Amino acid sequence: WFPEESTIFNVIQRNTGNVKQVKAPPFFVFHFINAFERGDSVCIDAALYDDPEIVASLTLDNLEAFPGTDLPQSRVVRITLPLGESDRAICETVVEPSTHGFFTDLPTVNPAYSGQPYRYAYSTAAKRPTNVNNALAKMDLDAGTAITWHEEGCTVQEPYFVAKPGASGEDDGVVLSVVNDDKGDGFLLVLDAKSFKEVARAQLPGGMPYHFHGTFL
Repeated sequence: WFPEESTIFNVIQRNTGNVKQVKAPPFFVFHFINAFERGDSVCIDAALYDDPEIVASLTLDNLEAFPGTDLPQSRVVRITLPLGESDRAICETVVEPSTHGFFTDLPTVNPAYSGQPYRYAYSTAAKRPTNVNNALAKMDLDAGTAITWHEEGCTVQEPYFVAKPGASGEDDGVVLSVVNDDKGDGFLLVLDAKSFKEVARAQLPGGMPYHFHGTFL
């Protein structure tokens, strides 16, 4: 980690192979949310940390040290990369961090909006104090706000948006997440994507190991 160094984005023009380098402030990112073109710029949204402390926080020693340890803070940032003459990115926080516990990661979007302008993202969040993902968030990037789901003693995994058949809106569907409860048992949680209220849960035969990624087919 070299905090005095810039973050470098290499923007490749696919039809020519030309590469443009754009510099941004130093930061750490596990997961990007989405990206799209807007005018003469490329917008990249990310779950951004100011440093790589999150890596150390996931060691077994730190996970077992709770209470006394807490998740590092992160936020949703839009990184705008100019395609013209400028070689400097513009970074702006687009969702108020306090609305999701000053933590967001494992973000996903409606797959139909991947690579396109969009409004909503879904992620893990934090109900503090905690040293693991223990909440889910629906983030409105236009309004800069978020709503969350949390149940005491639960840990959550990456949320997935599943569109309703014949969906008419970006958030017309459900959000799925695998959750472990305070007894160590697992269940599949189903949230209404519009209201972010629980509509169902399906009990699993046992608990799920703490993990990051899955998929929906």
